[in-house]
Amino acid sequence: MHEFEELVILYTSDSHCQLFPSFTLNKDFSTQLKWCSTDHPTIVGGFSYLATLVKKYREKYPHVLLLDSGDSFSDSMIANKTKGKLPLIAMNSLHYDAMTPGNHDIDYGLGQLKKLSKAAKFPLLAANLLDEFTLSPLLGKAYLLKKFHSTTVAIYGLTYHLTPETTSRKNIKGAKYELDFQKIERDLTEIKKQGVELILILSHLGSEVDEELAKQVKNIDIIIGGHSHDPQPTKIVNGVIIAQTTPYFSGLGMLKLLLRQGKIVKHKGRIIPILPEKIEPDLKIEQMLNDTRILYENELNEVIGYSHSPLVRSYKSESPIDTFIGNVLRKMTRSEISILPGRGFGLTIPSGYVTREEITNFIPHGSKVYKVLLKGKDILEALEQSILNQINQDVTKRVGGLIQITGLNFVYTFSEQINPKISHVYVNGIALNPEQTYTVVLNQLMYEGGHQYRSLKKGQLLTKYQLKDNDMVIYYIKHHSPITVHKEGWSIPLIKTDQKFTQKTCLPF
Repeated sequence: MHEFEELVILYTSDSHCQLFPSFTLNKDFSTQLKWCSTDHPTIVGGFSYLATLVKKYREKYPHVLLLDSGDSFSDSMIANKTKGKLPLIAMNSLHYDAMTPGNHDIDYGLGQLKKLSKAAKFPLLAANLLDEFTLSPLLGKAYLLKKFHSTTVAIYGLTYHLTPETTSRKNIKGAKYELDFQKIERDLTEIKKQGVELILILSHLGSEVDEELAKQVKNIDIIIGGHSHDPQPTKIVNGVIIAQTTPYFSGLGMLKLLLRQGKIVKHKGRIIPILPEKIEPDLKIEQMLNDTRILYENELNEVIGYSHSPLVRSYKSESPIDTFIGNVLRKMTRSEISILPGRGFGLTIPSGYVTREEITNFIPHGSKVYKVLLKGKDILEALEQSILNQINQDVTKRVGGLIQITGLNFVYTFSEQINPKISHVYVNGIALNPEQTYTVVLNQLMYEGGHQYRSLKKGQLLTKYQLKDNDMVIYYIKHHSPITVHKEGWSIPLIKTDQKFTQKTCLPF
């Protein structure tokens, strides 16, 4: 008679190197998530608190996997100071089993990602991140086999295939990204031949692509996802269990499997909130993190100004903080229009005194700033591309959030049933002239045509500035405090716009 076995999968994703607890005083929790209850916690997250939970479940259950779905090494000031080393040291100390890199894990360059991969005590799995010359997995491994009693599990990694659209070209030199469902299926078929009972995809593709993967590729049992900040304890698509936890180490994902002869007979998923008021920190890990933080404490905690309003980022609609940033860049470069990407990361900063660390966490990459001359028709093409980026019928081609504009007003429609629609485009109250040129300020990603904005590459370069974007913003706040940050109505959705494209998702706590 065959006995039942239990396997517990613990997982994290999209921490964006938020290693310390975060204050959540506002309804807007982050760029893509909100509190839907008025009685929500005020402090969430913290790696040392996560560590306590992980150790608790390892003591409770004999067979535990700990996985991460990427975007762990970058996107905060403390990450910048250590070039991703501090989050890696933390993850090593907690003995992760595997990780797939996210699109932001390469933001310090391919060379640094390779160094972090070599220093990791767990494999960074990415079957679709290849050396452009040898076409072999660039970080060494596409998958990992783990044996639990009588069940062998394969963990197969897939990073974000559109990473070249989300980072500077210099960061990915020597790398080739792909997403070939047929090749993935061939790989999984070969893996199955090694006596593997369960195949788990560790993905940074985003929930929409995860679902498409489940529909089109055979031999997948589980997908542990990331990238889209779209928490779901479990969802079944074509017989495949799909799960994704909350970002910023705010929640620990848990998937409990009951197995018999290597087959899943029962499963249960949940997302466990990381609430410092209810969990004791792991003191050893907390000390390690604090020992590093104290080296940069004065710079991190430098007060640069005061804000009368919370600093909020939105992904699929006009973003208050990005409107502020765009206005700053436009004023400091004396440009008519600013065009910035829709960014998917960022925790809301409460009103009050603002520190250098908080602003840097919103604009972590220190992008170069360019002033260009662009024709109206090229600007209009970029606006249309922004809508297509959200609603493309081929979900594998969707990338980024709503384009962030100041100095130009436009009305848009998000709908999967209607072609991308832009109307009522005005500059300083005058209708946009397709053949007229306008002065436009761009960051590095937009200047290179990232997020598929190829028309922005047609601009004539006027000025490349010495100050980077985050330095410009910090300088401005220092000299114009107190500030107020809010939506200004540069981009307005029509009533026909599908709410799922513009509204934030509720946290599942």
